[in-house]
Amino acid sequence: MLVQLRRNLELNSYEAKVVEAVLGDREGDATIGGVDSQRSHLGTGSLTVRMTTLDEVVGDRDLHGLKVDVEGAERLVVEGGSALFSSQRVKAVQLEWNDRSEANFAESREQLAHLLDRHGYELFRPDENGDLQPTEPTVGSDVFALPRSEMMS
Repeated sequence: MLVQLRRNLELNSYEAKVVEAVLGDREGDATIGGVDSQRSHLGTGSLTVRMTTLDEVVGDRDLHGLKVDVEGAERLVVEGGSALFSSQRVKAVQLEWNDRSEANFAESREQLAHLLDRHGYELFRPDENGDLQPTEPTVGSDVFALPRSEMMS
């Protein structure tokens, strides 16, 4: 996947800092596996990789947007970004919200919803016009998490 990413950056004349690690809730090693390179996930697998946290990668910067699509490990990424989220330095987060957390980690999306709520984020989904509407943490299409303070302004 790193080869594909670097090639894509080159083909599109983009510059980016590539961090050769997976994001999780701690620093260390992680095992990944999956049916193919496009659907790899943390857990029981055959490849050991370096794991780092979102807080480590982002540092003290603010983010206007963040997409988290990690095959059910979204809660682990948010836990690894506790400083970032508790200070609400992410203005909008798009999170995959399907059943992969149940399939890969035997947990519902409720845990992630509660974690985001504790950090002061509210969940939304777009309506048929594309306007974000408050939503419950039910499995379905992607959700957007926005800081409650942003919604009040």
